[in-house]
Amino acid sequence: MRFEKYKITHYLVLLIFLINLIISSIVYLFNKNKNKNIILMGHKLIGNIQEIKKIESYKGKNFYYLAFNYKDYKKLQGEEKNILSIFYPRHILQVVKSEIIISSHGILFHNIFKNFFGIKTFFTGHAIKSNNNKEILREQGLFTEVWLYSNFEKKIYIEECNYKIANLVTTGYPRLDALNEMIKIKNEIKSSININSDIILYAPTDDRKNKNYIQSKLSPHNLDLYKFFENVATKLNLKFLIKLHINTQLSVDIKEYITSSKNLIFYDEINNYPDITPLAISDMLITDWSSVFVDYLISKKSILFLDTPMAYDISGVSKVFNNDSIERIQSFREVEEKIIEEVNNGFKLQEKLKHLSEEIFEGKFMDNNLDRCLKRLNL
Repeated sequence: MRFEKYKITHYLVLLIFLINLIISSIVYLFNKNKNKNIILMGHKLIGNIQEIKKIESYKGKNFYYLAFNYKDYKKLQGEEKNILSIFYPRHILQVVKSEIIISSHGILFHNIFKNFFGIKTFFTGHAIKSNNNKEILREQGLFTEVWLYSNFEKKIYIEECNYKIANLVTTGYPRLDALNEMIKIKNEIKSSININSDIILYAPTDDRKNKNYIQSKLSPHNLDLYKFFENVATKLNLKFLIKLHINTQLSVDIKEYITSSKNLIFYDEINNYPDITPLAISDMLITDWSSVFVDYLISKKSILFLDTPMAYDISGVSKVFNNDSIERIQSFREVEEKIIEEVNNGFKLQEKLKHLSEEIFEGKFMDNNLDRCLKRLNL
């Protein structure tokens, strides 16, 4: 859970979590026997923790997901096994009696879980480190291990962020294993959702309520951008999948325009497929400062980068973006020209980005990542 200090509801959630943690702690003092649970945490049950939970158990240990949002809990409870909620003391008791927590984000009351309850904590990440902000790495320093995307990311931690703690382990991201498998059945998935044309995925970064970013011409908050996408899609017989960051809230007029258009599709309206599906079924990615492009590199399909202001401007960017392989586009005209060029080129990944892909993955971390993660649990 990413705590936002201006949201009153987050303070309420934090208070409920604390009360239930205190109740569970008292019960725990009378019975300290550990259970056979491995707890998964994150903003949503997506990405790496979703792929880990899919295997259900490992060496006799069952995977449980702890939901912080009650609506998410009720929805998941009807779809999945082993779903817990912070709103129930008995569920938190299962957490404190576990031996391992795996999280894609920070852990509330991390020191209590680790030092009082003796739980080993593993950070599985949700995105490669695309900034070089040293301050936000304090949380990673609390984890027993921090699982990294590749040695490329490890160098960012050490060389750019001056990270000194010896808990970095290069494993690769489990969600890339799933992405590889979904790419193999790309046409089947497209057929099941009634798409029979090439697909361009639009996946911008989190706007972080940055005014310069929001007001820019190539921002996801500009209605003209979607009108432009619709025009291009009509000309070239394409579909655009719109996959926004989970924190991005569009205006009503933009939502209505996308919903009523013929060629623009909100991915969130497509049910029964994992969050990573858009990367598997798309023929091109258009993004700006979202590190999702790194995952997309394994598809070997073309990528276009829009020249928007940085939404996350409290630090510089890491070599994920600060490199010679990325070229940015500044106007609608350039975007259309590049799309036409890539259509004619069969949507093949650009040569400069191929070199970046080789540098990031080293021919090793594009698959078999889940096995490397599980072995780190030492069960």
